Amino acid sequence: MSTMEIKISKSLILGLMMSILYLSGLAQPYPEKGKPMPDFVLRNIEYYPRKKATLADFKGKWLMLDFWNKNCGACVMAFPHNNGLQKEFGDKLQVMQVGVEDPEHEIRPMYAKFREKEHLTMACAFDSTLANRFDIGTCPYIILIDDKGMVRAITTQLSANEIKDFFAGKGEVPPLNKAYRTHEDAPDNLIAYDSAKPFLIKDNGAKEEDFIFRSVLAKWKPGLHDFSRVTSVRASTGTGKFESLGIDLRTLYQCAYFSDTYWGGKDSTGAIGRYSSDLILEIKDSSSFQSSYKTGQNIYSYSLIMPKQGCTVERMEAAMRRDLQTYFGYTAVIETRKCPYLKLIARPGGKEKLQTKGGPPFWQGTPKSASFTARNYPFKNLLDIIRSSLRSNVVIDETGITGNIDISMDCIPCNPENIRKSLKVLGLELVPAEKEMKVLVIKDAPVQSN
Repeated sequence: MSTMEIKISKSLILGLMMSILYLSGLAQPYPEKGKPMPDFVLRNIEYYPRKKATLADFKGKWLMLDFWNKNCGACVMAFPHNNGLQKEFGDKLQVMQVGVEDPEHEIRPMYAKFREKEHLTMACAFDSTLANRFDIGTCPYIILIDDKGMVRAITTQLSANEIKDFFAGKGEVPPLNKAYRTHEDAPDNLIAYDSAKPFLIKDNGAKEEDFIFRSVLAKWKPGLHDFSRVTSVRASTGTGKFESLGIDLRTLYQCAYFSDTYWGGKDSTGAIGRYSSDLILEIKDSSSFQSSYKTGQNIYSYSLIMPKQGCTVERMEAAMRRDLQTYFGYTAVIETRKCPYLKLIARPGGKEKLQTKGGPPFWQGTPKSASFTARNYPFKNLLDIIRSSLRSNVVIDETGITGNIDISMDCIPCNPENIRKSLKVLGLELVPAEKEMKVLVIKDAPVQSN
């Protein structure tokens, strides 16, 4: 063989090898439930003995990879929970947070601050490369891998009991919690829902035969029916259509009777302080108000369509109330009762401390971040932040503060105790109290005499 032929053969072999490697990279599978986890390299690990690790380094123990980014409120709220999982399961499970790095390089100091405040001990890697390789966009995105390297779950959240079930070989992720890659199609058996069309008409969102009452009221089935977020009745009057797929009975009653009250923490209609955001159940059997998205128990899909012309909050609420009374049979009345609430008060010197020094309006950080600084900032916006963070309570302003303020909050909004401590630094305090408010009371229907 000539020298020229040897050189050509070597070039050909090298080219073939490069092509094979390239095609292998393209064929690299994504994590898939029930299949071996694709090998990977995890880089930039902090709070862990290794700075870099591969799948083989976790052999013999379960691994939970939780991908998150700085704008994911649900991810941040899950930090204490995930940290608890690490403590509970010890060497049997390795919890590994995987932070998707941002162009502003804010995620690492953000995690460090949360780690300090929440006393987190779990490891965290900062590896956008792995997130991109696995086509992960929306977070949280959790991959649970067993001690043999098999993918057991891809989900948005995991409880301690669910992990124990996986350990025992009977674990299953609720369909609502299934996580999807950026370019992954929804399951073929999921019936699509188009919000521009009426629910249940021509199999939109569910099969037409699934309805149980018409306006339309239907049983919601996890893994089969689509899901949509609740909107207020007032926001629906412009289209004449109120629809919610996957709504529990308590929320459905609140929509029908309190469309102008507390909604997402903001008091746009001045209802906070006049209405309680809770329900009072005075019924013998309250099981209808006990719901589960995991099983679909007492979860419904409701659709009400009215002519847009003349559609008002009052008319839409009246129609919804008739539907609820017709099907469920309860008597619902708004009564004035003493109800618990949290009053926001200013401690001595608090007003003076917060009074703005003027200047151009300025704020840095967001309610999702670990700190928030603002100058010449509307006091009512601070109230909205507090109410959104403590949405299980009615928060009433009794500080007497009006206008704009200067503030610097060093707290985690999803942590009520953190909020209280930060407010005290500002000269404010949340105090439990009671006052008379209008509240929705659910009662058994009166017995009809013959």
